[in-house]
Amino acid sequence: MEVAALKAFRDRVNGLLENLDGGAGSTLSISAQVMTPGHPGIGFTEVNAMVSRYQETHTKLVQLSQALSSAIDAMTISIDVARLGYENVDAQEIARLWAIHDQEVAAAGPTQVSSQPGGESPGSGDPRTGAL
Repeated sequence: MEVAALKAFRDRVNGLLENLDGGAGSTLSISAQVMTPGHPGIGFTEVNAMVSRYQETHTKLVQLSQALSSAIDAMTISIDVARLGYENVDAQEIARLWAIHDQEVAAAGPTQVSSQPGGESPGSGDPRTGAL
C-alpha cells in the first residue's frame, strides 16, 4: 500500500473524529448530559447500550488513527533507510522506527517459541544490540 493512500485514509478517519468530537453527539456533550439511572424511566437499557457503543466506536477510531500514523511513519522511515542506508538515517528516526516496532510486537502479544535448539526462532535477536 502506498504511503499517500494511508495518509488519505488516516485523514478521513481524523475528519470523522473531528466531526464526532465537534458535534452535539460528541463524547463531551453526551457526558455533560448526565442522567440518573431512573431518569428516562424503567426499561430504557437501549440508551445505556447506545452510549456504550458510541464510546467504544470512538475509542476504536482513535486507535485506528494512531495505528495509521505509526504505519505511515514506519513506511516513511523504512523508505529513507532503503534509499540512504541504515547508517545514514538520523538516529532519532531509527529510534522512532524501533519504537513503532516494539509497540507492534507488544500489541501482537506473545509469540510461540520455536522448537529449535536454544528455544529461539531463526533470525531472532535484536539487531539494535547486535544479538542476532
